[in-house]
Amino acid sequence: MRLIYLLFTLILTTFSENAHSQLLEYQKVIEAPGLRPAIIIERANKWAATSFTAYQAVFQFKDTTTLSLTPALETVYTGGKGMNFHTANHQYKYNLTIEAKQGRLRVTLDNFRGPNSTTAVVVRDVMMKSVTDSQLSQKWKKLQTESWNREYDQIDKEVSRIMLQLEAAVKVAGKNEDW
Repeated sequence: MRLIYLLFTLILTTFSENAHSQLLEYQKVIEAPGLRPAIIIERANKWAATSFTAYQAVFQFKDTTTLSLTPALETVYTGGKGMNFHTANHQYKYNLTIEAKQGRLRVTLDNFRGPNSTTAVVVRDVMMKSVTDSQLSQKWKKLQTESWNREYDQIDKEVSRIMLQLEAAVKVAGKNEDW
């Protein structure tokens, strides 16, 4: 019985590690020379308060070294051609975590959830493989691949914008901050 339990635990752990590694995640370390963790987090918090219209709704946790939020980003999904062409606004919820150490911060955007807010978003390669392996015709596979690539491109662009804005906000000194 112990052997079966051990084997089951090992399989479950391996599966969950593999599944986690396939989920969409962005991470970047930003250098902020000479800044203490508390100042980095305070600047990041000011940025978040002005960047997210519903800041109180997305705020999760803040201390002197960590800021955690659960915002959403919007994309416009386009699919099909001709009479089958359609667009849809998609909202992806995600976790945004900012961790600070002396002179640097690590920004992580992970736990992306799809338009229905329950489906985890996988990395682009996994999504493309699922389309390729599907039973769709070659024509529909091509259309789905193009649509999903556009969707991922929009997410990449939005994440890059967030990272750049946050980096600029952290590195810019506020008035009377270091008097």
